[in-house]
Amino acid sequence: MTIEQEQINEMLNILFKWDKALRNLERKFNKEFDLTLNQCRVILHIFDKGYVELSQINEWLNIDKSTTTRMVRPLLVNGFIDKFYMFGDKRKIYLKISDKGKENVEKIKVSFDRMAKRSLSKVPAGKRDLTFQMVNELIKAVI
Repeated sequence: MTIEQEQINEMLNILFKWDKALRNLERKFNKEFDLTLNQCRVILHIFDKGYVELSQINEWLNIDKSTTTRMVRPLLVNGFIDKFYMFGDKRKIYLKISDKGKENVEKIKVSFDRMAKRSLSKVPAGKRDLTFQMVNELIKAVI
């Protein structure tokens, strides 16, 4: 096997492990909040911004409009977010955090922090900056 083929195989192994790690995170957030990881991210994003236009979410997450709608609908139905229109313009839908959503923001933040701290604890402090740099390089290469 050539060095290039070994590197290709290693790249694929890393990507498959990364996918598995993300699916594990997804399961944990689903079990804890009955929400997907992206739904939790959307709640935090809307909270941080105050309100967002629905179309900004699909741009931010780089997903299709139909996927955004399917992801946001349960957040609306379960009362985590509210939708509204500005100045009577019904063409643009805006989203804001509801009172129920605000109650869950801190819980979601704590869960994200706990996950990040647990992950960081597994990387030696002296290697963290290099690790972040290399992961970012890998992400740029894949995108």
